[in-house]
Amino acid sequence: MNDSSGGSVQLTRHFAASPERVFDAWINPAIACKWLFTSPTSERNSTLIDARVGGAWAITDRREGMNYTVIGEYLEIIRPSRLVFTFGMPQFSPELTRVIVEIAPDGEGSILTLTQEGVEPGSGEAMTDGWGKMFDALATSLPQSGGMATFSTIPCVHLERILPGTIESVWAFLTCAELLPGWFDGGEIEPRLGGKVHLAGGHILGTVTQWSPPHRLTYSWNVYSPGEAVSPYPESCVSFELEAKGEGVRLTLRHLPVLERFERQNAMGWHTFLDMVAAAAGGRPLKTRSEYMRRNAEAYGVDLNNLSR
Repeated sequence: MNDSSGGSVQLTRHFAASPERVFDAWINPAIACKWLFTSPTSERNSTLIDARVGGAWAITDRREGMNYTVIGEYLEIIRPSRLVFTFGMPQFSPELTRVIVEIAPDGEGSILTLTQEGVEPGSGEAMTDGWGKMFDALATSLPQSGGMATFSTIPCVHLERILPGTIESVWAFLTCAELLPGWFDGGEIEPRLGGKVHLAGGHILGTVTQWSPPHRLTYSWNVYSPGEAVSPYPESCVSFELEAKGEGVRLTLRHLPVLERFERQNAMGWHTFLDMVAAAAGGRPLKTRSEYMRRNAEAYGVDLNNLSR
């Protein structure tokens, strides 16, 4: 059912997937990039989804030599039944509309009702047609109950470095906060599987998930601001692998997943960390973190006065 009267458009569509799967297709970047505001003729698209109330979303669809960008902000997120967000295309108009997505069980699948408010006069038919085509794409993108798995590429920061010293000494700089106070900032990594990770005055909290001295360390990574009980960012994990290499040590660092808007900042930060570990392991005078950070910010094209949040 479609309705495009009265400054708003409304569409109702049945999907052969559970409400949870349909809801997650709107806020999971790996699925949303396949259908939401994208075209089969796209050359490439980028998807930013900060799925929290007040969080921003933005999708750029590159096709036929042009960029089409849609933006908005999440107003309500009630999984799996209701999602409300603003919607706009700044290259065409500064005005934002309001989109309400309501999802309910319907037999073995679900029924989705979309209402877009504040539609300009005369554009209702085009908006209805656009949503209809996207819903066709959504139907083919949804993972079906009992169906095949879906695959996605997860953004990851990956760094490798040959460090001086023994594998035991490098391991110590990764795990003992006292040896690298300028980075860990008085934090602690409890030396055991399941140990607590408490870094930067509680800004970073996590749990040790792999502890195999002196070869492998992995811990979860959650970012908090003062007073927050729940992190507004998705949980990620950091892993370090050490391998003796000649008279030095090969260190491989991976951090994933990384939100697209944080990729360069994240790489800058971990590059700074490895610079500090390399200096300390090589017995060189250790500079302040900010000194290494300034150099790496330039290398990665990061504006330290305008960091992403």
